Amino acid sequence: MKTRILFTKELSKEYIQQQLGDHFDPLFLPVISINPVKEDINTGDCKHFIFTSIQGVKAIKENVNFPSDAQFYVVGEKSQHALEALGYSVKIVAKNALELADKIQCLNPVKIMHFCSSKALSTLRDKLTEAGFDYIENVVYETLPLYPVQNTPADALVFFSPSGVESFMKNNTIVKERLFAIGETTTNSLRSFTDKNIIKSEHETLEDLLRVIKDSYND
Repeated sequence: MKTRILFTKELSKEYIQQQLGDHFDPLFLPVISINPVKEDINTGDCKHFIFTSIQGVKAIKENVNFPSDAQFYVVGEKSQHALEALGYSVKIVAKNALELADKIQCLNPVKIMHFCSSKALSTLRDKLTEAGFDYIENVVYETLPLYPVQNTPADALVFFSPSGVESFMKNNTIVKERLFAIGETTTNSLRSFTDKNIIKSEHETLEDLLRVIKDSYND
């Protein structure tokens, strides 16, 4: 019997099966929607910019002109690659917001702008403000919960963000499913809803998460 694994976002079924193998039956249940909220973005005299998701990069890519000496600090390789594809060089890459805050704090305090979601956590704001940075939060996209109901039973559940966890858990419960999460932040959010073991990827990429899923079933 195939293992039914529910991903809480829409992904390519063909790609997932290629990575995991034919003994998995991937299911998909989108739990959030992403909507850009700004057409024109003013960066003022700021030269230092933070992106904590690829969605932030997508939201600004046609709506802002950065100064030639701009410095970029990001969470995740996908954010890095998306910025580099636009012709920008990334100064610091971290696995999560806490690690990014720690790395940025090694620099001299400057004015720094965070392009983020309406559901952004306070980690960067709190850490950088405390360290003397002039932190500016610039919300460029909305993260809207869909609150779906899971109608098809699954053997495993896969989560990608704290917002996704909250949206899913509003109308669903965890029973016997094996749990997977991308990165530490999503894992911590899921821990607030269950005391079951949560298997997490160390890197916030789909590829690493799929590797972790596959390895967990081969143990």
